[in-house]
Amino acid sequence: RGISGVADDTAIRVRLNALYSDDDERLWRKISFQVYGGRVLLTGALDSPEMQARAVRLAWQAKGVKEVINEIELAASGGLAGFGRDSWIAAQLKSRLLLDKQISSINYSVGIVRGKVYLIGIAPNQQELNLVINHARSIDYVQKVVNYVQIKRRANKKS
Repeated sequence: RGISGVADDTAIRVRLNALYSDDDERLWRKISFQVYGGRVLLTGALDSPEMQARAVRLAWQAKGVKEVINEIELAASGGLAGFGRDSWIAAQLKSRLLLDKQISSINYSVGIVRGKVYLIGIAPNQQELNLVINHARSIDYVQKVVNYVQIKRRANKKS
């Protein structure tokens, strides 16, 4: 995605932060989003379906957004213990991706909600993506891996 792609995604992230904090501080606190290539992955837990719908509508308002993936759940008990476990899972997965020399970790963004791992990004090939998914699945307390990673298309060669 290059430096300009990272800059575009960062600008979208700034716009999303402003939209959520201006609309409802609860949205800003309870929603996480990963932005990769103009694709926005929304995760977190909100109190009502109406709040979920509002969060999705707001995401589409940010200039530069090409796709919104809604993985927001309805809030239930889980509290700080659930948050702590999710943070631990995220740290474990990010470390494994960074240390695996067969994986370009910069290609992936990770979100964790209630033991579910959400992946978004662009993999250079299926083999690398399989490694990423296997790392996620091998971590204690991971209940499910949800994959939104796209495989990079190769340019057609002309003979």
